[in-house]
Amino acid sequence: MHDMIIRQAAAGDADEVLRLQKEAYSSEAELYQDWSLVVLHETTDKFLEALETHLVLVAMIGGHIVGSVRGRLDGDVCRIGRLFAAPGHQGQGIGTRLISAIENRFSTAQRFSLFTGYRSHGNIKLYQRLGYEITGRDRMTDKIEMVIMEKPVHKADAGR
Repeated sequence: MHDMIIRQAAAGDADEVLRLQKEAYSSEAELYQDWSLVVLHETTDKFLEALETHLVLVAMIGGHIVGSVRGRLDGDVCRIGRLFAAPGHQGQGIGTRLISAIENRFSTAQRFSLFTGYRSHGNIKLYQRLGYEITGRDRMTDKIEMVIMEKPVHKADAGR
């Protein structure tokens, strides 16, 4: 992945990000038999609003978007969401690089927080490998229970 570039998303990225996001999250909808997930129905207007309220990053390989992640600071907690690697590019370290990039951009956060579906074992393993721990559960839809995962910022790291 040495040729991967991670940059801040722009309004012109909306169509490609939304198309790839829908493709990537379709496997989650399939897993849970629930196609009501908000992430599958995000509009261009909502994406453009997110550019105003969140830091949206995209991963690029060969000039093409292959993944994305969003983060925003909520007090001293960085809330991370909508992480995906495009189908055909999964399992290549894109998600790991995007999480690392978003964490680095929110260096003032005291804790990072994200969520995924309770049956999304690959996602849970990835986040655990990156230092996240399950801290709670909540209901996302009638069919999907989510696990909330958090990672504290180590005080040794914060005291640079």
